[in-house]
Amino acid sequence: MGESLTEQCRVEVEGPRVVNFFSRRRSNDVTGLWMSALGVVGLALNLRAYDFVSQEIRAAEDPEFETFYTKNILLNEGIRAWMAAQDQPHENLIFPEEVLPRGNAL
Repeated sequence: MGESLTEQCRVEVEGPRVVNFFSRRRSNDVTGLWMSALGVVGLALNLRAYDFVSQEIRAAEDPEFETFYTKNILLNEGIRAWMAAQDQPHENLIFPEEVLPRGNAL
């Protein structure tokens, strides 16, 4: 009966076991964050692939439909033609206005 109240209520905690428990919990949380990040990236890639495939299917059915791929080709060719005179001044290139891209007309 000579023990004080703090000595009676003290609970022995084993250090390494508690540290190990909390470090496992933290690694589970971090693993969960990484898995959710991978899931979001996977979803984005899946949606992008779906968009690409659906465009290609529509382009196969409708010859007037422009896909990202064909728009990119048109844009690159248009910029190349538009900038040719400035890029190659030694060639003295002169293009008629009809063949140069104007405004948004792709």
